Amino acid sequence: HWCIESPQRPATAETISTRTGVGGTAPEPNADFRKFVIDFKGGRLSELSPDAGVTPDITVSNGEVINPVAQPNPVTEGWRVFFDARPSGSDAVEMRCFLKLDSEPLTETWSYQWTP
Repeated sequence: HWCIESPQRPATAETISTRTGVGGTAPEPNADFRKFVIDFKGGRLSELSPDAGVTPDITVSNGEVINPVAQPNPVTEGWRVFFDARPSGSDAVEMRCFLKLDSEPLTETWSYQWTP
């Protein structure tokens, strides 16, 4: 469904926000990178401890993922994913991300298209 509120709630967690900005880390930001921050909430996420072994599964079509991190977000009672993306050229970059515990998907798949 393409709507604000899905008529059927999935058993997995949902994407609740996406943020993006200049990549790299302070005090040395890197304009060649783009930073992405994704918040997920729902499903089993609020039950999991920070050391549960939750990992982000991130794919990009035209570039690379740099420094992916997944951690609990106590403000939303969900989890947050951070990563930088570096394009391999000027073509659009198709990205996908979900959280998993071992091989079990915990979240829906976030999809994003970035044109550098």
